[in-house]
Amino acid sequence: MNEIFAIHSQGQTIPDFNWGNASYFNINVGDTIFYSNTEIKLLRLENHFNWLKIGDDTIYIKVSRRTLPVSVGKLRIFVADNKRVKSLSAESELHGLLKKDALICLSDADLPLLDPNKYFFPVSFNNGFIWSGEEDSYMFSNFNSTERNSLKTTANPGIDFDLQDARGIEKHWISAIENSTVVWVENKSHDKSGMEACVLLQSESQPDIYYAYHHLYNKKLEVKNGQKLLRGEIIGTIWGDETWGHLTFSVIKSDTIPSISDFEKNVVNCFPQIFELYYKNLDGFPRNFAKGRIFFGKNRSQNGNQKNTLSFENYSGKGWQFGKWNIADKVDWVAKGNEGNVRLSKTLFDG
Repeated sequence: MNEIFAIHSQGQTIPDFNWGNASYFNINVGDTIFYSNTEIKLLRLENHFNWLKIGDDTIYIKVSRRTLPVSVGKLRIFVADNKRVKSLSAESELHGLLKKDALICLSDADLPLLDPNKYFFPVSFNNGFIWSGEEDSYMFSNFNSTERNSLKTTANPGIDFDLQDARGIEKHWISAIENSTVVWVENKSHDKSGMEACVLLQSESQPDIYYAYHHLYNKKLEVKNGQKLLRGEIIGTIWGDETWGHLTFSVIKSDTIPSISDFEKNVVNCFPQIFELYYKNLDGFPRNFAKGRIFFGKNRSQNGNQKNTLSFENYSGKGWQFGKWNIADKVDWVAKGNEGNVRLSKTLFDG
């Protein structure tokens, strides 16, 4: 029997994995799963859009790289990944959790994705940190960047938080997302400065879930191997890379401890959860602008990596209006010095 039809005695399909209050399911076009007494069927894919029948309702939603979940009745749903989004990336193992046409995430709409009493936003708010959510390097974001000297399309392994104002100083301390154990600390920097570090935590509540904190400042680490951390406890401060002060935060699902050489495999799409931890809801209240100035494609360190290449989302209040044709859901950009621009090329981000 196809594993997607493996049913609990209560009439519920067994998920591929869980994180917090959410369950992730791999599913092929035409397959049906059962969750919370509801039948969910994947009808078809069109690039990054996914047609789903949920009970008597039919919806189509994008892969949630920056897109919020939707609620149908008492069910909350988002698409964590699909094969068309994966096809753009040179690092296929980054999408290792995707085993079929799509990976969908289901949860009870009355519950938070992550219990805020057990989970904490990865950046502390003690120094007034504000997350714009406009960084060009978001979940599975593609880039063909001359600034990064890349000759191929690369996908981001997590969510980047702009921390340029905290680079190399004791500000905006980085925090443990939940009770966890420090698995390893990597102090050997991959950038020319020799200042970077990376820390991997193992979840206490779900030992097959790991949290990677990239681009920490190796002179201000507050943790060591084997240390037990409580939710919200500080890990260190930020350095970034050779040009931009930022944190890259990744969630990994693995049955074994990821090593430093392969910890960017099997990455969990965590955007909706992180959005909810920050805003305390998933409503995504529409944002409006009466006036303002927009810069395109500027150097990451100049504008918090806000290159304004991204598709429109209501909670952002600005962005490009794309059809279903643009799998990347963004345009490409070029930066030189402190200046830059964006470009709608005939072919975007070759897969």
